[in-house]
Amino acid sequence: MSISHKGCLQSSDEYEDPQVAARQNKLARTLEKLGTRLEFPDLLRYLELTAEYDEYEKSTEGLFADNADRVPTLGNGVAKATFIEGFFDVVRFMRNQAERSRLEWCPQMTHKIFNGQRTFLSGTELKPDVLFIPNARLPRACSSVSIVLEAKKWTNDANAYLAHIGQLADYALELRACQPMRKYIPVFFLYGHQLDLIVFTHRGYLRTYIGPVLFGTDIDNRVAMSESIGESPRRLWFFLTLPVGKFEFLFDSVEVPTKWRIDTSTTPAAISSLDSNLEEFISFGSLDTDVFVGDLISRSVRIAGRCAYLFDATYKGNPAVLKLSWIQTNRLPEGAVYRALEEHQVPNIPKVYLSGVIIKNLDGYRLEFLVLEYCGISIVDHIRGLHSNMKTRAKAALEMAPYIRQVVSTLSAALAANVLHRDISAGNIATKGGKMYVIDWGCAKIIKRPDDEAFAKQLATYWTFDWDEVIAAEELMDPFTGTPLYMSTRLLLEAVKRSIYDDLESLMYVVLDAFSDRPRAGDTGEQPLGFTFLSNKTAGYTRITCTLSDKCFLSCFGVNLDTMSVPKELLLAMRRFLFFDNGKHIGARILENTDFPRVFDESAAVTFMGEVNAKNIKSMVTPLAAQPLLSLEMATLAPRVPRIEQAPSSSSAQGMLDGVIAMPGGDLSVEDRKGKGVDTAKPNTNASGMETDCAKIVQAGIKDPPP
Repeated sequence: MSISHKGCLQSSDEYEDPQVAARQNKLARTLEKLGTRLEFPDLLRYLELTAEYDEYEKSTEGLFADNADRVPTLGNGVAKATFIEGFFDVVRFMRNQAERSRLEWCPQMTHKIFNGQRTFLSGTELKPDVLFIPNARLPRACSSVSIVLEAKKWTNDANAYLAHIGQLADYALELRACQPMRKYIPVFFLYGHQLDLIVFTHRGYLRTYIGPVLFGTDIDNRVAMSESIGESPRRLWFFLTLPVGKFEFLFDSVEVPTKWRIDTSTTPAAISSLDSNLEEFISFGSLDTDVFVGDLISRSVRIAGRCAYLFDATYKGNPAVLKLSWIQTNRLPEGAVYRALEEHQVPNIPKVYLSGVIIKNLDGYRLEFLVLEYCGISIVDHIRGLHSNMKTRAKAALEMAPYIRQVVSTLSAALAANVLHRDISAGNIATKGGKMYVIDWGCAKIIKRPDDEAFAKQLATYWTFDWDEVIAAEELMDPFTGTPLYMSTRLLLEAVKRSIYDDLESLMYVVLDAFSDRPRAGDTGEQPLGFTFLSNKTAGYTRITCTLSDKCFLSCFGVNLDTMSVPKELLLAMRRFLFFDNGKHIGARILENTDFPRVFDESAAVTFMGEVNAKNIKSMVTPLAAQPLLSLEMATLAPRVPRIEQAPSSSSAQGMLDGVIAMPGGDLSVEDRKGKGVDTAKPNTNASGMETDCAKIVQAGIKDPPP
């Protein structure tokens, strides 16, 4: 049964922080049609716990019912804190009954419970009323909490949880952010004497009624509840005694690095934690695959249909990165992409030490893992570090040419292997020891099924996907995949067909970012390249304007290379290759038809990518067949998901970039532009003879296409 939330938003008066209340109200609206009400047996069946509960039920018959009169009694009008105290009394009652039981087998609690009302959950703005933690020695942090409980005052409304679903979902999201291998997030909701269980999944939530766990003072009420008061604690006790890992996967549960043992000889892969205080949550593998897992890297990635978590790690003494990715089962696994690249010996990609599938299919999502070579720091951070120091500025200029050619050689070799990266950005090009690496192939697509049928079958079998389904899904997601700030102009203008030109244009923006004088965004939500996204089409219009003339092109991105001829020549060659045809700017043609046939400018290509790369790419690219923009019908079928790489902050929805560009800090004044060395006294003339005042156009943010 689906659940309607209409009119059930919570009041911000309940929370000290209005931003938290606003976020939770937004979550409540998002979940309006994503809730399902299930009977208790149906929930057990969904969670694949029916067999365990049947055995438990037979073994614990009469465990609590025989002494139900000892369950605490509370009046309807008492404060919320009193109901929480009553819940602790119920747990003590159940624990005492279990310890004193004469039953042949009686399960004991696998969790410790703590009152969380007075302090914020570590690293969050949230204070769940009760925390369930598998081990008392673990910290009271999101990384350690298995279950939470939220309590409210008594009400006779069976749908009381709907008024607080945003708050409950907020707890679940925080736990999932710290524990990426969680299959489900259970949240108990206590409203007076009654208890609900809400299980948050990847697709929404499931709600079931546990029953009354406290007596009321009303005599009629007590008589009516007497039969169920013994059964309700038994249902609750079942969840509190489940082995850790049966109901969910816990990962970051200790303060020190955890040693993992991973066995990839099976599908799903077998994983166990060797140093954790928790019991093993899957199984043991072979000794030579030990991986030490450290801290969560803050750059968690949430993009269309995917959610990835990165961890510092060590593999056989080598610095490594562990990547856990939840991905829709009809999307291409990143591990399959790396395997295809390795098969064709594509250079400058991370070594894959270990890879595999942990969960084949959970609500339409697959959980895969990769243990990858550590590839150093972002090329943008490296070049900016050199460029900011007068003593090393020349070194930055000289390094950029071979760096660009290394990256292009990787993209060229990948294209020869029928793979497009589709997410070239500042964070996905790294450098270590003078070598470039193109990393994070999670957005890549394989253009066609490999010709080697045995290899194609091996990939699909190991990574549990269907070739036809995956290729069709990735083709559909072409317009929606990538990081908006570095996306090509034609994609921002809703092109439906992806090509190597798009990745090369993204590379140009990475180089501009590296030499820009404006602040780096990193993962903080600041404005790199001097731009903030407001809408995709406006970004495309502004990009076209910024490339009209040499001077406007560099200054718009905060780049001043007047004394550095090498990087300036490289960037101007990239601009010429991407935005000019026989000396004429192609902006108008892009606006008319984003997929018009391109002419390969070999001279410009050789300048920035080298003769060998230019020859290889030219042999593989063919003019793009003209294709119409998305029709209204197609746009309805294709999900318009936010094209974001960085996860929005838990305290603000401002991280959800929705499109285009405006200058930093609002409009940039004429005085500011003069300070940047831009001549605002007269208009510039571009290569095609069109006269335009770039400063004024960019300053205005361009609401409509240029004439």
